Amino acid sequence: MLDRPRPVPSDPHRLPQVALGACAHGAAVVAAAPFAPGEAVLSFEGPACAAPSRFTVQVGADLHVAPDDALWAYVNHSCDPSCVIAFEPSGAGPARLVARRAIARGEQITFNYLTTEWELAAPFECTCGAPACAGTIRGFAHLDRAARAALASWLAPHLASRLDDGAR
Repeated sequence: MLDRPRPVPSDPHRLPQVALGACAHGAAVVAAAPFAPGEAVLSFEGPACAAPSRFTVQVGADLHVAPDDALWAYVNHSCDPSCVIAFEPSGAGPARLVARRAIARGEQITFNYLTTEWELAAPFECTCGAPACAGTIRGFAHLDRAARAALASWLAPHLASRLDDGAR
């Protein structure tokens, strides 16, 4: 467990305004500087793989990206996240984590895992405390029609195309 955020070394895959810090559940990525809404926070780059793991991010129907370093593996879930993932329209280039709202220095960087993952490799009980907390986070495949519709504006393209697939 880290006592305080520490700056992340310069790297072409991430911006210097983030740091590895700690939260109640262990490690977390935190803002080392404030972010304005719409500002890029991190890029999700790394080796591609077909199968999900606890640390991958799903970027296509059968495509996941594994962290090429430890930092973005510590971006935690929230049902009311500070960031959303923006995908390049052409599919070329990395997915980017973008500030959904103003983020203060020291605030945890989060995104909603249900906006990218069809099926989580490691489901968990969410404790984010958001008014609309989803509870058990298992993946988009397990959401009912109303929950899917509530996430529609944040969805990765591979999930947006499946809004009605098997929805209860």
